[in-house]
Amino acid sequence: MAGLFDRLKQTAEKAASTAQSAAQSAAETAKKTAEKVKINNAISSAESKMKAAYVEIGKKYEEVFAGNYGEEFADLINEIAELKSSIEVSRAELAAVDNAQICEKCGKYVQKGQKFCPNCGAEQPEPVEEAPAAEEAPAETAKEAVREVTDAAADVVADVADAAKDAIDPSSSEE
Repeated sequence: MAGLFDRLKQTAEKAASTAQSAAQSAAETAKKTAEKVKINNAISSAESKMKAAYVEIGKKYEEVFAGNYGEEFADLINEIAELKSSIEVSRAELAAVDNAQICEKCGKYVQKGQKFCPNCGAEQPEPVEEAPAAEEAPAETAKEAVREVTDAAADVVADVADAAKDAIDPSSSEE
């Protein structure tokens, strides 16, 4: 009987050792996983900050070189101009749905009839009642404005490209 108890004791010790080993392995795996998550979060955070910096570079470029963009930027600048116009039209439509107008100073919504913007305090113009047919006019006007800006930007890009060609190869302008 003593032999049976000894074998049971050895089996129990083996099981305890195996369980302890498994627990240590699980703890190490959890520690590695936590470390990997921490590192991946740091990478993700750095990538997000980098993207934001690229966006800021683009905004600064647009501010500094307004109208004097290189040819390689023309398509993007035109797309931005179109998107800005589209956003303005959509914001005006959204304000109209909420019976509001957009503050000319800060761009926030102001309920029609309010004399001052609750956000920036700017005095608001008296609301003008529009005829139902006039609802189409802002979109058409905006589209026209986008076309004009796009055409003007294309002209500027062409002028810049010609000037760049002349600067690189002055003999090209003699043709």
